[in-house]
Amino acid sequence: MSTSVESTVISLLVCGSTKVSLRKILDHLSISRSHAFRIISELNKILNGFTLSFISDKQGYYSFVGPELYIRTFIFNFVNQCVSFNEWIFSTSSYTELQSKLSGIFKLPRQKHSTRQLINFIAIFQIRIRNRKYLPVLKDQKLINHLEDFRYLPEETINKCFSEQNIDASTMRTESLYLSFLARIFLYDSLPKDDILGIGAKFLNSPDPDHQLINHLFNQWAQERKLDVTPEQINSFMYHGILLYTLTLLDTTLLQLWNLKLPTETDDTYIDKNAKNHILHFYKQFIKQDLNNSRQSFWLSLTAIVNFCSLLYLYTFQCETTSIKIYFYFTKSFNSQNYLLTLLKKTFSSSLLTFVESSTEANLVITDRLDYISLYNQKVFIISDSFSKEQLNILFQLITEYVLT
Repeated sequence: MSTSVESTVISLLVCGSTKVSLRKILDHLSISRSHAFRIISELNKILNGFTLSFISDKQGYYSFVGPELYIRTFIFNFVNQCVSFNEWIFSTSSYTELQSKLSGIFKLPRQKHSTRQLINFIAIFQIRIRNRKYLPVLKDQKLINHLEDFRYLPEETINKCFSEQNIDASTMRTESLYLSFLARIFLYDSLPKDDILGIGAKFLNSPDPDHQLINHLFNQWAQERKLDVTPEQINSFMYHGILLYTLTLLDTTLLQLWNLKLPTETDDTYIDKNAKNHILHFYKQFIKQDLNNSRQSFWLSLTAIVNFCSLLYLYTFQCETTSIKIYFYFTKSFNSQNYLLTLLKKTFSSSLLTFVESSTEANLVITDRLDYISLYNQKVFIISDSFSKEQLNILFQLITEYVLT
């Protein structure tokens, strides 16, 4: 979509306003009204898959319509996938000003890519708040407590970025908690490993019944599958388990936040369908046996099933699979190499990936050379100059398929 007219229309929306007139679309694209309506129709087909739409009001202004959380994450994913790294499209916000405010209080990620993503994310929140498009005020204390536990940015940092916004305290707190929690998800590659394991260890010893249930779920599944798990893997599971529990409280999944649509046949998202069916059966039986009817409705909701069965599936193969040996051969895009190396180490268990110094040892070569020739029958993955999330998803799929076969 990055070269399409639909992309241009969305760019008009996210540059600094929440609505745009039909006349502005016609003038900007130099097209007829009938052509514009065809474009808007095609755009809505895309947006409808993300529980969003693009419609006009009585004054003829078009804007995004849908849950505010999904509007913001859609804009963020659009910017990441369809806007070049060095382009700043937010005309009502200043990149250097935001960077200055952040760096004065908060230690920015070492990776330029992560810093850019963080500033993009804050700019999106600024624009939506400036146009009085707020997230629903949080009232559930359990949800508020969990969002606080996963805070990525200090509250002082966020308040400084939003200091010019005239909003009440409850709205400000809601915006701050959402921003900080979502930044932790979208900027996962910039999180220190000790931070993840430390939060996991904290929840591992929590007396909260739901936290204990997640711990018990993993222990029972490890016994069922005869998994050999380490203390580090247990802490990591608890971190991701409570994070997904928090998403379930928000009635959303990672797929929805990342704007990733499930195939028509959801079985296609699992490489090992037998394992998927085993996990689904185990999970439902576990919940029915351990919980009374009043609590079952939450844990057996579609959102909870997607979140927790996916988590069990991923950790199952982290514990069972063999390592893939990866060799990096980069001659130009060294920033991409460093970013990718860090991301892979943080995304996959150390038992799954081994980084080698010679191509002769490798199962997979990752390179920025279009003319790279494999001499030893390895798989070769070529990183283009405009490294995108789509490429990253393909690479993750390639690694996952290798370790599962």
